[in-house]
Amino acid sequence: MPCLRTTLVIATLCIAAGVGCRGMTYVSAGGGYIASPSTNPKRAGLQANFNVGAVGDGSFGAGPAVRMKFTPNVQEGAIAFEAIAVGYEWVVSPLVRAGLHVLQFATIDDSFAFGMFSPYLEAGFMMILPHGESMAGPFVISLVGTAEVALRFTGQSVEFYGGAILALGYGVASWKQW
Repeated sequence: MPCLRTTLVIATLCIAAGVGCRGMTYVSAGGGYIASPSTNPKRAGLQANFNVGAVGDGSFGAGPAVRMKFTPNVQEGAIAFEAIAVGYEWVVSPLVRAGLHVLQFATIDDSFAFGMFSPYLEAGFMMILPHGESMAGPFVISLVGTAEVALRFTGQSVEFYGGAILALGYGVASWKQW
């Protein structure tokens, strides 16, 4: 359990850093394509994500996420916690999210599956549409590539997934860009 305790301490520090500092609070929803390189062709389909978080003045933050997969043989929903890093210097900025599924439920090949601690990584770019003197959009558009490892406790094998997500978000910031 030391690993779980360390993870929770790091998560708490990330939330405190993101929420307690001058920065941006955001909400975003997106979807895209996801596939597994397994030999089963029915592992390709759609993914949808809903993210909420806060990014502090130091470009780092954290927040919860709801992540879903819909393929012919895999229907999965997960609640995740993620850390986020963004670049604030430009209207188009780099974006990286790294997260862990805290709880996931799925139907895989017509059987129930349960899992936890599945890691994922999203990396790409976000475009913050300036509004008045605030850098905050109010809208944020992001395009990221995704990589995920699905760990399940109910007998299914470990699977790797990759894909892309286009998302639209709403952000409120407390700094000026120029």
